[in-house]
Amino acid sequence: MTGKAARARLARQGIDVKTDLTKHRPCGGAPINININIIEKTESDDDDDDDDLTSSSLNDGIISIQIKLEEFEQLERVKYRPHLITRKDVPMDNHGSMIVPTTTTTTIPPNTTTSTSTDTSSKDVVTSSTSSNDNDNSCDLSEHNLRGEFTIDLILFPTTIPTTPTNFSLSLSISMLTDLDLSRNELWDLPSYEAMEAIPNLQKLNLSRNWFSELPISIEKLYKLQYLNVSHNMLRSSKAALLLLPAALSTTTTTMMTDDGDDTSTTNDDNKDGSSSSNNNSNNNDTIVVNETNNNKCTFENNSSIISILRSLECLIELDLTFNQKCGHQKLKDKIEKELYNNNKVNNNKNKNKGNINKCCVLKMTINFPPPHRPSPTSSSMHSDEDDGDGDGDGDGDGATSRIRADFVGASAAVRNPNLLRSQLECWSTTALRRRLVADFGQEPSCPIQCTRSDAMDQLLSLYAEENQYVNDDTEDENDNDNDNNKGDATTARCQRAQRKIIRTDGILIEDESLRNDLLLALKEWKSKWTDKNNERTSINAENYMILTSPESWESVGLNRKKRYKAEKKLNEHRILWDLAKSVMSTVDEEFSNHYTALAVTHNFIGSPHIDRQNVGPFYGLSVGDFDDGTGGIMVECSARIVAHVNTKNRLGKVDGRFPHWVAPYDNIRKDRYSLIFYQTSGEYQNIGPPIFKEPITTE
Repeated sequence: MTGKAARARLARQGIDVKTDLTKHRPCGGAPINININIIEKTESDDDDDDDDLTSSSLNDGIISIQIKLEEFEQLERVKYRPHLITRKDVPMDNHGSMIVPTTTTTTIPPNTTTSTSTDTSSKDVVTSSTSSNDNDNSCDLSEHNLRGEFTIDLILFPTTIPTTPTNFSLSLSISMLTDLDLSRNELWDLPSYEAMEAIPNLQKLNLSRNWFSELPISIEKLYKLQYLNVSHNMLRSSKAALLLLPAALSTTTTTMMTDDGDDTSTTNDDNKDGSSSSNNNSNNNDTIVVNETNNNKCTFENNSSIISILRSLECLIELDLTFNQKCGHQKLKDKIEKELYNNNKVNNNKNKNKGNINKCCVLKMTINFPPPHRPSPTSSSMHSDEDDGDGDGDGDGDGATSRIRADFVGASAAVRNPNLLRSQLECWSTTALRRRLVADFGQEPSCPIQCTRSDAMDQLLSLYAEENQYVNDDTEDENDNDNDNNKGDATTARCQRAQRKIIRTDGILIEDESLRNDLLLALKEWKSKWTDKNNERTSINAENYMILTSPESWESVGLNRKKRYKAEKKLNEHRILWDLAKSVMSTVDEEFSNHYTALAVTHNFIGSPHIDRQNVGPFYGLSVGDFDDGTGGIMVECSARIVAHVNTKNRLGKVDGRFPHWVAPYDNIRKDRYSLIFYQTSGEYQNIGPPIFKEPITTE
């Protein structure tokens, strides 16, 4: 695995993991720079090339499929953008994060009482509102391959740093250091209490884009700290992780690391359908800037033992927690806000001689759950010049918690029209959409705060529409519903119905006809058990949907006794269906028949573009029934402009579900379509390869 969280987890275990950004994928998306050199291989090169194949490309034909798909994409791309013979490289840092151009904004003065825009710099899309480069007492150690725990020795002896700083200058002693930039490294801890006492005058600390899962306890010793930037990390949402407990309690036990309602992890359905959820859409970019001003004179608590570490940082002016996936709940924001502002009391014994404290605190968080209220996109004031984007139409800029335009259409994949391009793109993360604008359409990198998901989606749809000159705006699909769920707020019908090139391929035919017939009879009997719909996965549009799991998976995921009993009972009730499915799979891929951990059984699965983010490798899909040949296959996005239609009727088609995919149209009113999906959610992770595993036979 090449993701940031996976690398951090392995590094904490003492495993030396390398960062290979050529394979890094943004939230399940395509790699950052995925240009494939399309060359003709000679016979003399075959032996040498075979030795260099990676583990993800050992099977015969995978490289040729990747090249073929890239040829299709390149041909479509250069039709409209001749300068993009190869994809445009996306500028990125050591975390695989897109670097955006420098923008200039006004900084937040200490006595300001109103919110201001978030400042960005060329080093970070979200940074503190001050720059360390203008301070003689600053130390810039960003992007220097630092990993693990940061030590003060790295400041005293910079030659020990893997990449020696070129701009390091500390004109005074370390005790006079006021600005420390540790961003864009792989750090997960700071020095101890004693070591932090060596920098008592530190005012600005930038820890953005690291591997911190909790705020370091030792920052309690930074009494003069004013700006703390911990954006783009992996912070947990518990009180202990966010220093909302006193120091003694924060270090006692890990049982206090859980807060009801604060953890914003996604459910299985959220992970698998690409719908709007708290863990999968931190890039919704509804950045909250909370600004509170207290009276000039603070009151203090006599007993310091009940003061949380975060509240004890009395000089703190700005706290940036944006773009931490698990710290995106409104309830958590309210709790931190209350801790910092509504009950602003610190130890009177420590501060009684300091005089009045004029404190102006700014809390920055990216709220992604619950989603803010968004007015209907048909509002006549949607694009009013007086509208400030806060949803109240008064132009006062006080509504940073919401935006007029909807970030998503439809609550889940089940209600989205699969024939619309936007529905097909909706399951991508905002990060993937922004990178597609750069790599596949040649646009300039954009800041996630200035370019929200709505902005990125609107721009993408407009660019697709420009390339698609043969779409009839007046054509109405019989399945199209002109409701708010199927309309983009700033897009036309032409943008919504822009088409992409479709290539066709077939799965592997199940030659044993008697086995197919037995399977179909078992599926009909399974369906007859319910008079109404029985859908275990409500984010998918299907009349019936059931998931069976293998006994091996119960051990790997550590099911408790109650859940294990339910899973075992369910499997035994459908043992005939499970065994028939396993027999079918063994006729095509015997090795995979011993490794898949789950089987999805469906009846009349319709559309539902989604990404299976929990999968650790490709899946096999099989469909049977009386629906027409050539319909009801699996549609899967191969690249920005190419979509594959995999024929799965009486065939097992291999598809990588970590790309957007959905079911092709068929007559679901008068016909029946049953399907089996064999997939794996535990075991050895397989790098994402091509979306399909057979070369295309026709194109449309």
